[in-house]
Amino acid sequence: MSYGAVGDGVADDTAAIQAALDNHRVVFFPKPKWRYKVTSSLKINNYTMIYGEQCFLDQNTLNNQTVYYAGTDCLFTTTSTDPGSGVCIQMRNVSVEGNNSTNVAMTSAIQRLSVKNCLFRHFDIGIDLTAYAVSDVVETVISECYFIQCNTGIRSTSTSGKHNTDGILSNCFFSNCITGINLDTAPGWLIQGNHFYGLGVSQQHIVISGYLLKILGNYIEPANQRGIVYKMTEGNGVCNAIIADNLVMVKSGEVGITLMSLVGEADGLIVADNVINSGTGLTTGSIGVSVEGSFRVYGTLLNNDINNVETKVSTGALGSIRSGGFEIIITNSGGQMALSFQMVLVCLNILVSQRQCNHSGAKGLFIIKLAGQLTILGVGSIGSI
Repeated sequence: MSYGAVGDGVADDTAAIQAALDNHRVVFFPKPKWRYKVTSSLKINNYTMIYGEQCFLDQNTLNNQTVYYAGTDCLFTTTSTDPGSGVCIQMRNVSVEGNNSTNVAMTSAIQRLSVKNCLFRHFDIGIDLTAYAVSDVVETVISECYFIQCNTGIRSTSTSGKHNTDGILSNCFFSNCITGINLDTAPGWLIQGNHFYGLGVSQQHIVISGYLLKILGNYIEPANQRGIVYKMTEGNGVCNAIIADNLVMVKSGEVGITLMSLVGEADGLIVADNVINSGTGLTTGSIGVSVEGSFRVYGTLLNNDINNVETKVSTGALGSIRSGGFEIIITNSGGQMALSFQMVLVCLNILVSQRQCNHSGAKGLFIIKLAGQLTILGVGSIGSI
């Protein structure tokens, strides 16, 4: 069924698209003549799938957008007065263009949100995952998406004690965003295989707090301030996080990886096999790994290749990494290593998701990296806008 959306970029298609969303669980956006113009928020019901025919955007002419949003609030949101009640929404192959105001492409305090192969450009925030009063935001999957010239690509803040937990962000591109992702209190997230391009605009690419985190295999071009910022803010003394296999490029005055313990001493942190480099020779005022905050961090620096920066590891007065369980191994450009233990004994005491090692009072934690894919299926009629 078609609801008469024009798609010429002039006619207001808001009512037609909303009618399709109101009456169908599956809504298809055919390739428009130019773009579908929307002037106010679109409400999405639970268990809805939105599909576009393509998500490509011509950078110069702005052709082939799916939706252009001329409003000032949020383009896609849930039907409830409390957005936290939304569940199971999918979006595929949709490109959306904002108007450089304070608008948001999608506010999705939604349980089991899945977004794939979509493009978000010229928004204040691409996707806002802030948890509201009803429940935590859980099991978010965002993959193969593009976030271009947004103030923040993906954001969440902790509200009413609710968190944004157990998400996957993979294989996405962030270009010219002031902040790529900023996830506050986001335990259980896997952030893997994403590309962050600053192009002289970005200030920080990845900012995240929480525990049981995996930040793996991301490519990060120079930001004006920091590449990866991990804030330990839970106050339970355990972060159990892995930051590994990332390539972080830095310029003068920048920091590759920042570790902040803000509410108490934190342990269970592994920073390993990262490459932090300027690529252009020694950069003045730059730092490879900076440990900051008011409390000490217990963890491991292992086999990080830190080159062409003025200070490889900065621990500060109170932010020092100490050997609270593992050997500290720092690999410098000459390949020499400083070990706090001459021998490492690993006890094969395997638990469900962790290995624990105990020797002479020292205690450490190995986290087994887990990755999954969430697929949401639905039934119902298909409505074409």
